[in-house]
Formats: sequence, structure tokens, C-alpha cells
Amino acid sequence: MTEKKQQALTDIVQISRQYQRSIRVDADIGRADALSGYICHATAASVIEGMCRQIADTNQRCFTWTGPFGGGKSSLAVALASALHPDKALRVKARQALHLDSKPYFDRAFPVQKGWLIVPAVGRRSSVVAELHAALRKAQGKTVDGRSKPTSQSLIAELLEEAKSRPRDGALVWASSWRLPPSAPETMSISFKSSPRLRLAPKAAWWSSACCISPSRSIRLA
Repeated sequence: MTEKKQQALTDIVQISRQYQRSIRVDADIGRADALSGYICHATAASVIEGMCRQIADTNQRCFTWTGPFGGGKSSLAVALASALHPDKALRVKARQALHLDSKPYFDRAFPVQKGWLIVPAVGRRSSVVAELHAALRKAQGKTVDGRSKPTSQSLIAELLEEAKSRPRDGALVWASSWRLPPSAPETMSISFKSSPRLRLAPKAAWWSSACCISPSRSIRLA
């Protein structure tokens, strides 16, 4: 008499890829499978709506997202960046996931023709300028020249040039979960109010460390 094989939990329950690992903005932007199973809940929709209204009706170009781990900040960042990506098929999938057809402010705030320059940067205990410069080089398809040392002014100038070179698109920078080194100044911020086509969006999480991006500690490059 053969024993009846018991079903394991894995035979009954399957975990969507969306919840199997943490999202990384520098690795997952541009991947269609990173949007699979994404659910745009009411809070995420409200964040997008608020940003779009601010960009469309004011000079605000810099935003900080804060919240606990697992709150969906990185997933939303990937979805938003995908909606601006040069890959048209990816844009369509992201727009569907974010229900952007019902958000008229989005196309006013983020007009897309050929796709935006997306510059995702994940923070490390190193120079903010150096990390953003390396992320920009990667987004441009260039290598980082270790002999040159970018300054905050040269980085800002290059980002502005990239934005100006895309008159019907723009440039989007995500600075994610930045751990500032102990030597970092107490207040630093990213702000580009002079260019209507350059959107800089620093994104952060609440950390137990004192070196963090929070509503009281932002990053200034200018």
C-alpha cells in the first residue's frame, strides 16, 4: 500500500517575484519583470499625484520619500522611472501598473517623447558627488575616468546639459537610501529650480543610523 504524498506549503502557495527580494533602483529600472505583480496602492497613487501637481503648477523639482523598510518606496521608484524609460514597451507596462491614464497631471509634469535620461544611484559611505557622477556616466553609457574628480558644480552643469539636450523629455535622478559619511556637511540638498525639464528626486528611508536622509537632513549639491 503506497503512502499518500502530503502536499507541501510550496505546492499550494507561490510568492510573486515582487516580494521575493528587495528592489534595487540601480539594478531593476529597465527590467520589465520588475513590474510583474506590482500593485499601486492608494498611498503610492497619492504620492505620484502630489508630485505631478507640484511639478506642473510650481517650481518644485526636488522630492524626498521617507518611510519604513518594505513600505514600497523602491518599487514605486522603479515603476515611475519605467514610465519615463526610453523603452516604449516598458513605458506602456509601467503606465498600466500606475493607472496613469486616469492621472492627467502626469503627462503635464512628465511629458515623454523618446524617453528620459534615468540616473539611479544607491548611496554608499562615500562622496555623494562621486557616486552621482558614476551613476550619470553609467546612464550615458560611458566609463568613469578615475583621473578626473568631478565637483558639485561640474556635476550640476552636466545634468543641466543632459536635460537641455532633451527638450521634449528630461532627466530624472534617484538618490536612494543614502548613508552620509561622518565628514558630510550637516545640510546638503539637490535642487534644480532653474530648469523645468530637470527633475531630481532624492528618495530615502528611515535608518537607525544618525547618518541618513530624512525630512530634517537633505542633500545639497548647489
